[in-house]
This record gives sequence, structure tokens and C-alpha cells, in this order.
Amino acid sequence: MKNNKKTIWPKVIIIIIVLIIVSVLFWGGLFVYELTQAKNKVITENFSGGAPALNDANLPVIGESETNYNYINILLLGNGGANHPGGALCDVIQVLSINTKTKKALMVSVPRDLFVDINGSKHKINEMYFRGEAQGKGMGGAESKKIVGEFLGLPIHYYLKIDFAGFKKMVDTLGGIDVKVDKGISDSVWGYHISPGPHHFNGSQTLDYVRSRYSTSDFDRSERQQKALVAMRDQALSSEFLADPKKISEAITILANNFRTDITPEEMIKLAYLVRDIPDENISDYVFSTEADNLLYSTITRGGAYGIFPKGDNYDQIHQFIKQKLP
Repeated sequence: MKNNKKTIWPKVIIIIIVLIIVSVLFWGGLFVYELTQAKNKVITENFSGGAPALNDANLPVIGESETNYNYINILLLGNGGANHPGGALCDVIQVLSINTKTKKALMVSVPRDLFVDINGSKHKINEMYFRGEAQGKGMGGAESKKIVGEFLGLPIHYYLKIDFAGFKKMVDTLGGIDVKVDKGISDSVWGYHISPGPHHFNGSQTLDYVRSRYSTSDFDRSERQQKALVAMRDQALSSEFLADPKKISEAITILANNFRTDITPEEMIKLAYLVRDIPDENISDYVFSTEADNLLYSTITRGGAYGIFPKGDNYDQIHQFIKQKLP
């Protein structure tokens, strides 16, 4: 198990997106058409109805669990994109669970090699989005919420998916980012090498920095991702970006082409105010692995693939564990 109090990247992503929305509002009608077009592409239908805590129309009924009402659970997905091997598969599968009453949050990372039931047959969980999306627009998010919710024993209210190609483009639109590299990286597999010290990264350099994994651990990579996203937040808050309508227009286009979510703009703004008030030290994380807490095991399947499965071949222990971990 790993509890990392520095897990703040989902908070940063939400803030960046909301900053763009606020910037658009600041510039008035200049971006009305672009924003409308982007909204139609980015926002998909929320078949589960959203979180009661963000939607007054979903107030709890008599007898409903207070716990369910106080929590907002968001599924965060990341995929490599069309130009990356296996680009349709989700490299990042995480759930951010926010307790609106205690102002605390838990980030849960789900292993991409976990085998789950998708449309009646067993597949790795990183296939769930594209297999669901093949059934129709928005179904990828709906199917992913259902599958991850069943694994964790939680209602998943929203999803947010980012194509890493969009991550790269967004960095370039922001004018690059400034990052201090704590220790050098020498990745012979990816052919990536970087020395320690301060660096100014463009989009391609940032993507290499956050994705390199063969010379360091997944924990190191997570820390690098967090650093890059904090740097993106700083750039998005800069007066140079907020005062540049061309850059804002480009950012809207990038959002339209590379982000998908069922969080409405109104809910996003409410969510931004909420996460803004959560101190970074109140955000902890848990990474599911075959070494942590004896909940999962790995094996080679009959088809010769490496796979991860729950102990006991059911989710009962996992549900109980997550219930205890919730902030």
C-alpha cells in the first residue's frame, strides 16, 4: 500500500479546465460559438444522474445513506491516443472520492491488467472505455463507471477522460512549463535522458518526462506527473494566458478534441469551488497491487496474458477495504 499526501493531479486538472471556462466567460461573447461546439463534443450524457451533492435536483430521499450523499466519486481515465501503441487503452484508471462534509479526498488507482467482465466476457479493465464507446457516444464513460463502481463497491457519479495527445498540445498552448527535475532520468527503452535541475519543457518534452517508466518506478512517474500538472496550473493562472484570447481559443479546441466527460459546465464550476477548499494534505491515495493488503493476485491466463484478479474471485474483501479507507 502507498499513501502519498502529494496526490493532487486530479485537483489540478479540474482547476485547469475551469480556468478555461472562466476565461471564456471573461471574454464574453467572443467564444460563444467555439464553446458551444466544444461542449457538444466534450460533454456526454450522464446516465447515472450525477452526484446529489452537486445537483439540488438529486437531493437524498428518505432512508438514503448519508454517506452516499456526502461523497462525490469521479473516475479519471487517461489513454495514449491514436499515435501511441495501444493508444485506445486506458493507461490511467483512478477514482477520486471527495467527502464534501470533511473536506477530505481519497485517490484510488486501479491496475490496468485487472481482468473484469465487459459485455459478458473477460477482458482487461483498460479495454472498457473503447469497448463501451463502440456501443455509442458516451457509452464508454457509462460502461467504465459501471465496471469500476462494481470493483470498488462505490457509486461512480462522473468520469473525465483525457487523451495524452491533448495533454501535449495543452502544454504548448500554455507556452511550455517550468519544472525542476530532482533526479536525472536515463531511459534506454524510450531513448529519453534528462539531467537534474531546472528545465523549460514544451509539450513533447513534458510528455516524455511524465511517461518514462523503465529507469524509475511507477511511484516516481506519478510524482513527475503531479509536478507537470502543478506547472500547468501555474501557467494557466498566469496573466499572459488569461489575457490572450487566441490562446484561450486554442485551449477550447484542444479540450473539444481530447477531453470527454459527463460533468456539465455548471457542475464543473461547483466542483472547482469544492476542490479549491480541500487542502493538499487532505488528499491521500491508495494504489491497488498484488503486493498490497493481500487483495489481488497475478497469474498467466490460458491465453498467455498476464492478468490480475481479486482474491476469492469476488469483490467482497475489496468493497469492505474501500469502505474503511474512505475519508
